Amino acid sequence: MKSRPSTVPGLSATAQIKFKYVGETSKNPGEELCRVAADEKADMIVIGSRGLSALKRAMIGSVSEYVVRNSALPCVVVHQKKLIP
Repeated sequence: MKSRPSTVPGLSATAQIKFKYVGETSKNPGEELCRVAADEKADMIVIGSRGLSALKRAMIGSVSEYVVRNSALPCVVVHQKKLIP
């Protein structure tokens, strides 16, 4: 498990945020993320989102949506920053 000093506003600078990179393969990545987080006794899940349209999400599914709806843990979804030309 790795640890870094907190840079989160409102948290003490001495607070440590612990995280772990896990490389797993699965036919259902959302299900696997929920399982690994539970097995690792995680406090929360932070996951990215590519910002798919509703049609694309309906056709291919959204891992972040699956995790938010099916995980017993609190989840934070980080959306992709869109650059303005």
